Order: sequence, then structure tokens, then C-alpha cells
Amino acid sequence: MKRMGVDVGGTFTDFIYVDDAGKIEVYKTSTTPENPSIGMMEGINAICDKLNLPHDAIDEIFHGTTIAKNMVLEHKGARAGMITTKGFRDIIHIARHKRPTNFSIVEDIPWQNAHVR
Repeated sequence: MKRMGVDVGGTFTDFIYVDDAGKIEVYKTSTTPENPSIGMMEGINAICDKLNLPHDAIDEIFHGTTIAKNMVLEHKGARAGMITTKGFRDIIHIARHKRPTNFSIVEDIPWQNAHVR
């Protein structure tokens, strides 16, 4: 199986290719903020060209992005919100491990006020 991992960051887009034979190839390119898919495709093409590998030979591509996380943390980009279904309002607390006893259904949680800009 041939796999590729991609992380689109604020400055660079990083790639790693791995196959079942243990072949590993890494590549880094500049992120293209105006359209991150341009930098992503540049890296995929570069690795495929270097390994003489057709694009359809890649079985899986795993995509992650720190660019979206950075936009939220730095309060840049469009206004965003989070909507959850009933019973899941503690999902942020669980993800941040801010609950003294995670997954307790009887714990009283001190809810934080949402940041509004």
C-alpha cells in the first residue's frame, strides 16, 4: 500500500510518502495562502515525479492542516462558530481535557463564556 501524508501549515506544506517496502520520501514546499491546494498538488506531483509513480498508484492520502487552526487561534479569516447537538456542549472541555474527571456525567462543569468579536 502506498500512502502519503500532507500537512498544510502557515509557511510550509510538508509531505511524507511511505510504502509497504519501507520506502520513505519527504518533501517540503511553500504554502500558497491564496489557494492552499496549489502548494499541496505541487508537493504530490514532486514526490510522484521523483519516484516515477503515477498519481493513481497512491492508495491513501492523509490530509491535515495547521493553517485552519492558526486562523482560529489568531482570530484571522472569516467569523466562525461551533454548533453542537443536544448533549454535546462539553465537547470542547473534553477535547482540551479541562474536566477534572473526563466523561463524568454527574460533574458540574464551570462553563466558560464564549469569545465574541
